[in-house]
Amino acid sequence: MEATQVLSPLNLREDDAMQVEGFEEALPLEMIFQILLRCDHVGALKASRVCKSWQALSTDSSTAQDIWKNIFYKELVFAGEREWGELGYKVTLPERDYRQVTLEALKWAHDKWPKNWDRKMMFFCPKEIVSLATGVAAPASPVKIGAVIGPLLGPDCNATGYRYFWPKALQAHGGKTLQESCWVYMTPDVIPDSTWKDYGTQCDMAKAFGGGVTDLPSVVTGTLLKDYATGKRLFSDIFTLCQESIGRVQLVVESFAPSGLRVNHDLSFFDIVKRGVVVVRKF
Repeated sequence: MEATQVLSPLNLREDDAMQVEGFEEALPLEMIFQILLRCDHVGALKASRVCKSWQALSTDSSTAQDIWKNIFYKELVFAGEREWGELGYKVTLPERDYRQVTLEALKWAHDKWPKNWDRKMMFFCPKEIVSLATGVAAPASPVKIGAVIGPLLGPDCNATGYRYFWPKALQAHGGKTLQESCWVYMTPDVIPDSTWKDYGTQCDMAKAFGGGVTDLPSVVTGTLLKDYATGKRLFSDIFTLCQESIGRVQLVVESFAPSGLRVNHDLSFFDIVKRGVVVVRKF
């Protein structure tokens, strides 16, 4: 049987090159679309420059949105609409330019995050959640989120999702929600060198790092969702200060143990060396 010749830049004659030049233009658009769906963000950016038909497909508003939404979920998201559905709740996702969000988030992680940090730290933080069983809406507060996810984190976890919630904090902030639903990109650890600092300095450090100090609903939702979705407990040996306070007392989310999260105050100095700040960006 005659061997089939494999064409390559090393063995192409000039007439062969003329025959295969522009072959990508002849590919069906559906095939190009499927190829782009398999790309990461680098591949998608490179592929969009291959030929006119690829460029047109990757810049078409609806098609590009599908391509970049796929990349967004594949490279960044650990909990989105699907995970909320698994928990028994419907959430309403806001319209976003997924290309812009993906590239902005990845650039931040590339420029600022330590190389060993988990980059898949994007999650959807809703203002409210709607029960799929009853259709009843409820505010997505720290109390509600804990009650939804806590019972699913194993027999050792308190049904509330918390092993301790400072009563004053529970009363003042337990029912707090975000002003609007959004995607939250959260650092998987406190930022470097942010421990053993006063809160004002930590706020400045968070801003210089490219985001802001986390709020209580975001860090609680993200931490509980990460455990539910991946089995990974964040901040198992570290504490993070939050924006919320009671008077001059700053709230802190303390190490996540099998029995649940701990929300306390920053009055105890025994473990102050472990208190840093988690930084978030919202999209």
